[in-house]
Amino acid sequence: MNLSQIQSRQKIDSAIFTFGTYESDSEKLFGYKVYCAGSGSHKIEKFMPLQNESLTELINKFKQLKHQNYKGKIKIKSGWSNINLQFYGSKTDDGIKVKTYITGFLFFSSGFGSSYISQSDLDRLINNLEQCTVVQTAV
Repeated sequence: MNLSQIQSRQKIDSAIFTFGTYESDSEKLFGYKVYCAGSGSHKIEKFMPLQNESLTELINKFKQLKHQNYKGKIKIKSGWSNINLQFYGSKTDDGIKVKTYITGFLFFSSGFGSSYISQSDLDRLINNLEQCTVVQTAV
């Protein structure tokens, strides 16, 4: 399944979350697709790898980062592989340091270094993921 209309994208290091609408049984729903690039031509591109309770747990983990001084690891399961987001804390000038990488059955594929995101980037990601848990009826 694919997104029929893209509304926003959110980049977290080498992971890109794309949000938009798709149709299912004549209903218009809001969903997401996640893409993560690793080294050695490893990549994951998956339409809504987490849904329902799993997606709610992911959202709660993102929200808890603030209380942990933006330190922690969040894992998104995608079949035999995982997209891992490792948060290393926050600096006043730079923002929140994060690194994404892929792990799987007998392999590890890191990205290239790490990057910084702002608190507003993280808030936007959380808000968009929360919209994916709400069904929107076609107008």
